[in-house]
Amino acid sequence: MKQLRRLYHQKLPSDRVTTPEFAQRLAAISTEIHQPISTYLNRRGQVIRVGVGSPRQTQIPPLELPRYGAERLSGIRCIATTLKAEEPRESALTAMALQRLDMLAVLTMTGGGFERRGGGATGYVQSTYLAHLVPDPAAPWTISSPLSLEQLVQQDLIDLVDTLETDFKRAVSAGTSGEFQGCDRVLIVGLLTQGMSEERFTHQLEEILALVDSAGGLVLETIQQKRSRPHPQTVVGHGKVQEIALGPKPLVLL
Repeated sequence: MKQLRRLYHQKLPSDRVTTPEFAQRLAAISTEIHQPISTYLNRRGQVIRVGVGSPRQTQIPPLELPRYGAERLSGIRCIATTLKAEEPRESALTAMALQRLDMLAVLTMTGGGFERRGGGATGYVQSTYLAHLVPDPAAPWTISSPLSLEQLVQQDLIDLVDTLETDFKRAVSAGTSGEFQGCDRVLIVGLLTQGMSEERFTHQLEEILALVDSAGGLVLETIQQKRSRPHPQTVVGHGKVQEIALGPKPLVLL
């Protein structure tokens, strides 16, 4: 617990994703407790949140996130460790998208390492991955190939974030200046429950599509799920809720 608390006293350069010292210290603690660790930093390089668990398990509650829009990222980045030598899982990438993080850096570990004189840790990071959002509805994020820690450290964070937010602004401008500017955009979610026939389900979806069309709306996408009964809190399942929260993918005009 003391080592985890000390992470809050670390301050990283504002123009770098991480430093070798911070990454190795994070991996050393993760190796010692044999648990993944996720740290969240603001653009000033201050650690604002430390959680034991994956990015999905430790994501910041929506009410605690700063305000952001489709043109901007949240101003927070996540540096996380993983116990398996693999690229970020889809659950971690989804958490990144839901929080609109500036980026997600994942550190894979060697399982060993040692402490230098003076308390510095080294040899704990095996490789890294850098993931971030992109303004492409069909593929909302991109993941780097495996990087060395040195390559990750050399990444210019300010340049990356500025480029991404410029791209998002262009995408938003393009999406609001076209043929369908001013019309309501609709995402239809259909739930097929036990006892409902496929024919009846399809017919109801067609009726809703017709109603949206007659009201002058634009259907961006239709999402379907099959469950024995509606979820008592969210109607559809948790995974489908995350899919909906990520927003429409390619335009589907029905």
